[in-house]
Amino acid sequence: MQGFSPDLTWRDLAEATYAVRAGLPWVATNMDVTFPTPGGPAPGNGSLVRLVSVAAGREPDAVAGKPEPPLLTEAIARLDSTRPLMVGDRLDTDIEAGARVGIPSLLVLTGVSTVGELLTAAPEQRPAFIGADLRVLQESYPSVECPVSSSRARCGEAVVQIEDGSLAVTTPGQGMDAVRAAAALCWAHADRARIIDIVDALPHLEQAVTAAQSGSGPVR
Repeated sequence: MQGFSPDLTWRDLAEATYAVRAGLPWVATNMDVTFPTPGGPAPGNGSLVRLVSVAAGREPDAVAGKPEPPLLTEAIARLDSTRPLMVGDRLDTDIEAGARVGIPSLLVLTGVSTVGELLTAAPEQRPAFIGADLRVLQESYPSVECPVSSSRARCGEAVVQIEDGSLAVTTPGQGMDAVRAAAALCWAHADRARIIDIVDALPHLEQAVTAAQSGSGPVR
């Protein structure tokens, strides 16, 4: 199945189901359940694939797109890349694709995945780098200090910590630094099966992303 079309009808999906049930070779371009629109997330190609799959009782024979490795391995080979970086805005396709291929990834918070999803990401969906947008590629990237057994993390001037089981931004710092520190701290605790309440900290972290994207400088 190819990309979503606003002209797609029930009849189209029915014909696809008939063909799949009859044994037609079936390759899905991607499994993105949603894609961003001005009105919010809308059904993506993956939603349509799942619909046909359920109706036909058969999964696709192959998926050409992310997070499956072939697309990335072919791109790396064609470019003869020695230091590839997977850049994307979605954890369950872009970032997981990088993990499956074994290359570092950069998540930009300009699309589907949110700060909340980033903080609660599974190990295979955790990016090596986090940016508000693609301008991060032109900037020096700060390191994050997050000792394994600590309840506190620092990135640049930003400091976050766990207070009574809840994530708190104690020092906002510059740009995206608080988000990077928060992600590292949440992942470290998740790996030790410790649940952290991130609700109160989310507005501060989301504000940091918005400020970084607008270029308005440090968050206070």
